[in-house]
Amino acid sequence: MDHTGAIDTEDEVGPLAHLAPSPQSEAVAHEFQELSLQSSQNLPPLNERKNVLQLRLQQRRTREQLVDQG
Repeated sequence: MDHTGAIDTEDEVGPLAHLAPSPQSEAVAHEFQELSLQSSQNLPPLNERKNVLQLRLQQRRTREQLVDQG
């Protein structure tokens, strides 16, 4: 409380209460929300998605091995 007996909102909420989200973070949040609302019917079959993920993992491990070898 301040000297008048009123509650000081900055003490209650903290100094970050006055910060506004950047337009970029709002755009990212909006895009994420749009993507999360899309139906799963647009996705490829589960087996195909698994194969893609396995291939990406294999490629990443290969790159890491090459980096380790110099």
